Amino acid sequence: MRTLKATDTHFAKLFDAYDDNNRAIKKYELGGAVISDDALELMKKQRLKTKDEIYQYLHQD
Repeated sequence: MRTLKATDTHFAKLFDAYDDNNRAIKKYELGGAVISDDALELMKKQRLKTKDEIYQYLHQD
């Protein structure tokens, strides 16, 4: 995945978006910041959508 991230800008953007979203979610879940339940749920849905896109990208022919 490191090679793909370094050579494919679309994959790199997906990977970075997932990583950023995941870090933010963890921060909110650990109490490092305050966010509404609805906003946190939206972030989790976006993280899942991005994860699905990464999976599809890795398994395309």
